[in-house]
Amino acid sequence: MVRYQGISSYNLILNHIMNEGNNRVNIKVGLNVGVVLKHDQRSGKITRGIVKRILTNSSHHPHGIKVELENGQIGRVKEIHLSPDFHYKLLAKSLL
Repeated sequence: MVRYQGISSYNLILNHIMNEGNNRVNIKVGLNVGVVLKHDQRSGKITRGIVKRILTNSSHHPHGIKVELENGQIGRVKEIHLSPDFHYKLLAKSLL
């Protein structure tokens, strides 16, 4: 495994993907995400849910892409939670 300043390439790639909630191209309907709801902006509390609809039209937003979750709540994406299958595929690629 390639290491960069003590951090594996797997962790670098994973951190990059999980922190890209401000680019619309990374957000898909059905994705498991962590959002900050409007009334939680001061505390930064994360609410997890599944994306039902993408509300931001622009390709990028500095505070996160606004989405509606399946339960009807609306917030800006701060985290992208990936499936275990994705983690295994990413780890296998980083070992090559």
